[in-house]
Amino acid sequence: STVAVTKNGSYTSDAFAPTLVGTYRFTASYGGDATNSVVETTCDAPGTSVVVKAPDSIVPTITLDSGADTASLNPPGGTFRFHLTITNTSDKPVTTKSLNDSVYGDLAGRGTCKVGIVLAAKPGPGATYSCSYDGDFSGQSGASQKATVKASALDTSGNEATASHDTTVTIAAARVAAAVLANTPATPTAAGTGTGGSSVGVLARTGANFADQVRLGLGLLVAGLVLTRRRRSRAEPPTPVLTRPW
Repeated sequence: STVAVTKNGSYTSDAFAPTLVGTYRFTASYGGDATNSVVETTCDAPGTSVVVKAPDSIVPTITLDSGADTASLNPPGGTFRFHLTITNTSDKPVTTKSLNDSVYGDLAGRGTCKVGIVLAAKPGPGATYSCSYDGDFSGQSGASQKATVKASALDTSGNEATASHDTTVTIAAARVAAAVLANTPATPTAAGTGTGGSSVGVLARTGANFADQVRLGLGLLVAGLVLTRRRRSRAEPPTPVLTRPW
């Protein structure tokens, strides 16, 4: 471009928009006048070149795996330990941007989880990152909770990679309690004291809390007393019947 020079000072050329990838070098020259000599800058002088690169259109990719150290707890539940692993599957490094759990929220700074971790290009080393965190879940027997963990990462050009994974934890179902009635000698049992040649026998119980055991024991105590009374009634001798002699 050409700019008219009218006095001493700095002059700016017209704008130029490169259309191809490459290095562009600029020179400036002045034709001179009655009081000023001709002058021209040298090619590739400092500040006179521009490098144009193609935009990075290759979007990076990552994978995410998540889970719980223990997938199920006995009623009423409690604290679960969750873990996750992010793997860079790209040919270029990425930096983790965010970690989020749909139930427990932002994971950055929770447990051992952090963001801003640089993952090397695949296959590594340094292409993976793992962390863990705790979360509470309580409920009735058989209840479950599904949480979706999401992660994102950026490459050096700002292109974003995302991945997600679901993790489900449960409250274990209570196991069935069984009371077996048997004709055994009168001995104290877990449900009470049996007499008269009959008692409540074996109680099989696992996977329940103390309150359930107490309720079951009281029920068996009532059943034992009823059965004992019935057996006593059956064992009593018949009532004598008086008759007149003929």
